[in-house]
Amino acid sequence: LTTRHYRVSHQILSLTGINFQTKSIIGCVEITLIPSRDNLKHIRLNAKQLRIYSVCLNNSIDTSFQYFDPTLDVCQDREQEERRDLEYYSENHLSGCNL
Repeated sequence: LTTRHYRVSHQILSLTGINFQTKSIIGCVEITLIPSRDNLKHIRLNAKQLRIYSVCLNNSIDTSFQYFDPTLDVCQDREQEERRDLEYYSENHLSGCNL
């Protein structure tokens, strides 16, 4: 269990586009954090199944970020598109997570 050294005080979600054909949503999130220590340098957010294009700090500073989602490629093989059953998903999920 990871200890968070901040508290989320406010969050705004703004959806700017919905595409029913590709089953995708485009938008942005603004999160206001209250650090519980002075030297907060990293935060960890749950962004599973999202594509992050940029991260901005204090509305002005573009900052670097790392993103890793082992389930991102689960069942994305277009040749196997007809296999949308639980067994196929489970096999690929375990493979993606190296389990």
